[in-house]
Amino acid sequence: MHSLIIALIAISVLYALYAIALMLKEAILLPSLPAPIENVKFWETACYNRGLRVRIFDDRQNALD
Repeated sequence: MHSLIIALIAISVLYALYAIALMLKEAILLPSLPAPIENVKFWETACYNRGLRVRIFDDRQNALD
């Protein structure tokens, strides 16, 4: 498994272990380059699977709304 994916899973697990994570809301803006998009989508899924409110947005205004 790629080390970045392992790191993303580990961070999402740590977030989920702390009670403050239940109050966490994270908006992620998709990068313009295609290579990191899959990693960002993986991060969203890993967090969602652990009960965290993380969503991907195409632009900043949608993330703020």
